[in-house]
Amino acid sequence: MTDREIERAVRENNLTTVEEVTNYTKAGGGCGNCHDAIRQIIERVRAETKPAAAAETDKHPEDQDDRGSTRTGDQTLPEA
Repeated sequence: MTDREIERAVRENNLTTVEEVTNYTKAGGGCGNCHDAIRQIIERVRAETKPAAAAETDKHPEDQDDRGSTRTGDQTLPEA
């Protein structure tokens, strides 16, 4: 299994531990020598996704109506 395949599995399935990666992909299930490399891949992917997640939590509840849509000026935009 390649690094890119592991990265994709981590991203698409929100995997956060070596054990989850091993269970899902079977990578790291043998001798365990690659566990550190898998850990680094997980950390790299998580670091890439943090800015997007942080932006999502920056929304202010007072800017949303009761349907979860975001108000901007005169318009109400549906959540993406």
